[in-house]
Amino acid sequence: MKGYIVVIAVLLTLSLAINAQAESSRSNAEVSQAGSHNRLSVEQRDADFTTAAITQSGKNNQAKIEQTGHANTVDLQQSGSGNLAEIEQDGDRNTAGVEQSGSNNMVDLDQRGDQNLASVEQSGSSNSVDVEQLGNENVAQVGQKGRSNTVNVEQSGSGNLADIRQE
Repeated sequence: MKGYIVVIAVLLTLSLAINAQAESSRSNAEVSQAGSHNRLSVEQRDADFTTAAITQSGKNNQAKIEQTGHANTVDLQQSGSGNLAEIEQDGDRNTAGVEQSGSNNMVDLDQRGDQNLASVEQSGSSNSVDVEQLGNENVAQVGQKGRSNTVNVEQSGSGNLADIRQE
């Protein structure tokens, strides 16, 4: 009897930590979480061949992924504590890669259009990155290390490139 109660409690805990919703075909969400109190929400709407791969380790990390369109890709890796990543893609063949480690870092990435690419690598504490891409074939690459750094990138139109490094 005790074994059943433990299994039910574990399943209930997992269902609260991960919320995945797919209204699509041939789309995939791969999730790996280790640590405590990590939260994740993945929503894929009207999405074919769309992929979200999320790895979180540590404690109190949060991620929210929303994808609409076809062949969009998200690769998110978070480690440490208190990190937040929000990624929204609306369009086709957009790619977002985020890797953050440390504590209390934040990434807000919004792609609307087709074939946009955003890549963010940050480590340290209390860093913030906000990327907004509106249009097609825009590229934003951000890398920052240290403490209390802030980057805001806004791209509209087509074929824009932003490459930012802060240490």
